[in-house]
Amino acid sequence: MRGRIALPISCSGLSSQYVLSSSFTPNFRKHFYYTYVQDDFRVSSTLTLNLGLRWEYGSPWYERDNKMSNFDPTTGTFILARPGRVYDRALVNPQLHDFAPRVGFAWSFAPKTVLRGAYGWSYVHEHRVGSAEELGIFGVYGPVYTVNQTNPLATNFRTVQQGFPAGVVEPSAFDPLNSNSTYIPKNTPDTYIQSWTLDIQRELPHGLFSISHTLAITASRNP
Repeated sequence: MRGRIALPISCSGLSSQYVLSSSFTPNFRKHFYYTYVQDDFRVSSTLTLNLGLRWEYGSPWYERDNKMSNFDPTTGTFILARPGRVYDRALVNPQLHDFAPRVGFAWSFAPKTVLRGAYGWSYVHEHRVGSAEELGIFGVYGPVYTVNQTNPLATNFRTVQQGFPAGVVEPSAFDPLNSNSTYIPKNTPDTYIQSWTLDIQRELPHGLFSISHTLAITASRNP
């Protein structure tokens, strides 16, 4: 267990807040699979196309022993992972339609001058910073129990000497009102990124050097 006690109300052993986190160590798993097809097509003596399509799959995080929970806003309760399919274990639906097209061209529209352009689509399979994407860190199996108290005369006020209540971070004692919890919508789409590039290249006299200018644009969409 890991605990923290805030600065005391006074020096008499009275604490305004105490926090206790579980010692649960999750064993997370995540899989990635990619495949693509791509080829060049010479349309004419001055124009070549490069076309491709990539499929990406990044599974949702799941825990080896299914010790994860997620909030269900439709019922107002927490659901627990269980053996079964991807959703049963991850509590988030897998995204199976992450297709990413690639298009490029090279056009020699004038002697010793080439215009090149490309467009690409790709996905990001990590959406949140740190442990915010891992449902097992908080919630039922990894709670962080927090209690704020301001009235030393209250019957339930606990002193530093009394320590933490027994069993408050056990899954059976999970209290969403006093614990940190992580919620990820079950149909969260993957972030995608779109990139465009345009480049013009000109061969200088005698073929010794070339000069080019490139324009690059990137746009992304987060879930």
